[in-house]
Amino acid sequence: MPSNDIHRLIDIIAFGYDYCWLHKAKDYPSQYLGHCHRKERHYDDEEWLEKLKRLGNRPRDKEVRQANEGHDLIDSIWSSLSTEEKLGWAAAFKHVVLHPEHYPNLFMPEDYDGILKSEPFLRLQRRFAKLPLEYLAAL
Repeated sequence: MPSNDIHRLIDIIAFGYDYCWLHKAKDYPSQYLGHCHRKERHYDDEEWLEKLKRLGNRPRDKEVRQANEGHDLIDSIWSSLSTEEKLGWAAAFKHVVLHPEHYPNLFMPEDYDGILKSEPFLRLQRRFAKLPLEYLAAL
């Protein structure tokens, strides 16, 4: 699985918002299940999916469910990558965060400046700047 930071970056790119709490909650079982943590709160965990359904139908609620599905998809993709590929993707994500000016069309164009000046993005930028690729790649 990739680091929580990569899940958060993908949220910011896709939604302009950081669903950090969702990714922490999804990966909490890794504290006691290790790499087998995806048995809980991932994929077809009916109890988890039921909790997400109870959120409602406001736009943010729908985004949370989409971010949940995206988290599982990214985890699946990440598991299929070699160590070198994970490091390559981690380096690419790090470049996007540290040099967003190179990717003006990647972030939500209607709020590009707002996203890049937001505290969640700036916090993520500071973290990516100091974290080694091995950490981001979750090696």
